[in-house]
Amino acid sequence: MRRAFPALFLAFATLISGCNEKYNPFPGPGPAPTPPPLEAGPGVTAIFGGLKKGDPLGTAQVVLIEAPKKGLVRITISEGDAQAVLIVALQGDGPLPIASTKKYALFSGGLAGKQPGMAGESITKAIEALAERIKASEDATPTPAGITAYGQKTAPM
Repeated sequence: MRRAFPALFLAFATLISGCNEKYNPFPGPGPAPTPPPLEAGPGVTAIFGGLKKGDPLGTAQVVLIEAPKKGLVRITISEGDAQAVLIVALQGDGPLPIASTKKYALFSGGLAGKQPGMAGESITKAIEALAERIKASEDATPTPAGITAYGQKTAPM
């Protein structure tokens, strides 16, 4: 019996090591949590006339302005519990923007969060207000690094 125990243990360990992770009684650590998005610095927010978290944008409020990622700047806005994402990119041959300025194209990035979505009218008002802020400062503000046209291939970050 004593000689059978190591052999049984080795067989059990071999069986478990070949099992699907779903059935592994000794799972390793789970996937790493997704890091929060990087907030935009002053070079990016300058194109929005110094827009910052908490500022009004149409009938909504700014929740987060992200640093450019894959060529786009994402701005999360909220109205009550509802949230939406606005996208700012350079003018290009991509999809038709909701609003535009000399250099920039503005899009709705859809709804954000787990709450009910924001009304389309509120999103449109926010985009129009953002476009006015950009128009007021874009001639005096250089284009921040990392912003490209919507759909343009960018270097991995």
